[in-house]
Amino acid sequence: MEAGLFCSSGTQTNQVAIKLHTQSGDEVICDANAHIYYYEGGGIAFNAGCSTKLLNGERGKFSAQDVVNAIRADNVHFPRTSLVAVEIHTIGVEEEAFMISIELENC
Repeated sequence: MEAGLFCSSGTQTNQVAIKLHTQSGDEVICDANAHIYYYEGGGIAFNAGCSTKLLNGERGKFSAQDVVNAIRADNVHFPRTSLVAVEIHTIGVEEEAFMISIELENC
């Protein structure tokens, strides 16, 4: 038997996904203009208890190396990076998001 979850909006869907992939106190890396950061009313902090590390990409586009550089050292004083959010509609090309994923696997 299959199960599903109905979400009535994109914001609700985003917040459920963030909560699913993080734990309270974690850090989410995303572009400074990412929808999940800029337009969802602090939902990352309120719903998931996470902070954000913002990248200053060009129109939402950033490289795997930008992500590697943004990940904090393993230190009890720093939040653990547990999620990198790449918005396809922001960068415009699905293949580019896929390439970032492949590059990260090789870092």
